Amino acid sequence: MLYLILNILAAVIDALLFKISEIKNGNKFLVLFVNYVVAFSVSLYLWYIGGGVTPTKITLSFGLINGFLFIITFVIFMNSISFNGVGLSVSIMRLAVVMPIILSIILFAEIPSIKRGSGIVLALIALYFFGMAIRENEKSKSKERGRNSLKGVLFAVLLFLFMGSGEFVLKLFDEFSGGNQKEVFFLIIFGTALLINVFLLGRDKKREFRDILIGFFIGVFNYMNLYFFVLALSKLPAVVVFAATDVSVVSLTIIAGRLFFKEKISAKGYLGLLFAITSLFLIR
Repeated sequence: MLYLILNILAAVIDALLFKISEIKNGNKFLVLFVNYVVAFSVSLYLWYIGGGVTPTKITLSFGLINGFLFIITFVIFMNSISFNGVGLSVSIMRLAVVMPIILSIILFAEIPSIKRGSGIVLALIALYFFGMAIRENEKSKSKERGRNSLKGVLFAVLLFLFMGSGEFVLKLFDEFSGGNQKEVFFLIIFGTALLINVFLLGRDKKREFRDILIGFFIGVFNYMNLYFFVLALSKLPAVVVFAATDVSVVSLTIIAGRLFFKEKISAKGYLGLLFAITSLFLIR
């Protein structure tokens, strides 16, 4: 249970660190760069002590694809926080689990039970209410605010699609590769994301130590999240770990956003949260 709690706390802290970076108007590309330097360094070390396994063509392909999806998803997530707040953004990320489930049904004929199917429907309803909440939060008479409302919805949709795609690629890797390829797979993911991030650094010329520090801690907690998640899976049933992690991260992040950043969530937002938590229990 301790590993599960540490996993949840690391995920929540990661999300809140992104929010702090957004509030301070930090260089998001520098933050991401430092994050991936830390993650890549850890992956390189684990790959090396694990014997330096050579990747197969399948592992290489999935690793490159997911590395691209990782960096794009993080950029979208940080922009979504700016428009939609940390609570709704994290909720949408967690609900993206619906996408790989639907694709698995179509491509692998994994027919869900009535319980899981009900969860998928509730998740889609939750997304609808989140979209309504986003519009209410950004509503204004001015044209500029109107455009920001549309941007908020756009980033929410993109966040759902890219996060869900990344999770589905992980499933594809598990189906067609896996085994002793896991360490080199993560190495390729973080290496690809880091390389792409190098080219994005020039988009923002600001260089502040604060951004480096935030990026470092995001990388540390990013790794801790994965590390304790794996340990929790080794001690508890997977269904318990998945459900507890998703529901707890969504709930705690919204509460933290409300307490520390005074983020306001409309009645539709809370209704969406209710549907989201219920759906996560059913899906997992």
